[in-house]
Amino acid sequence: MNDLTTNDDLLNLLERAESVLETSNALVVDFLFRGAGVSRKASTIPGELLTEIDQAVDKLLR
Repeated sequence: MNDLTTNDDLLNLLERAESVLETSNALVVDFLFRGAGVSRKASTIPGELLTEIDQAVDKLLR
């Protein structure tokens, strides 16, 4: 692997990292959104946390 020696190399790396982060965030939101269909009664997650997750997913989907 080559050493990163130029600003262009660093900017390219940063752009790729941002892309990976965006994709990761989208996957997490999708996972949480799909999980929202699971019955709260069947969940072992405390109700307050489920509410926070629901609110965070709703905010990201808007």
